[in-house]
Amino acid sequence: ERFDAGPTVCLDKEGFKRVVTAILDNAIRFSPSDGSIMVCISGGKGDVWLSVTDQGEGIDPYYLPYVFEELSDPDVAHHSEGHG
Repeated sequence: ERFDAGPTVCLDKEGFKRVVTAILDNAIRFSPSDGSIMVCISGGKGDVWLSVTDQGEGIDPYYLPYVFEELSDPDVAHHSEGHG
């Protein structure tokens, strides 16, 4: 399977663990309780490609450039405007 180009992040072993854990935690946290999560991983020539697809509402496109920042808050990225 070929992945669409996404953000490129250079990480050591511990950084990779933190990023994968955060991505999977967010997929679980923001998916419906009866939803599914698909994880695909591929690699070659020293690269690893990770794709996580869930059934959550997704991240507001405005916040996409910031998702890998240290202080990024997933609640802000997934926040919807309230009514009332």
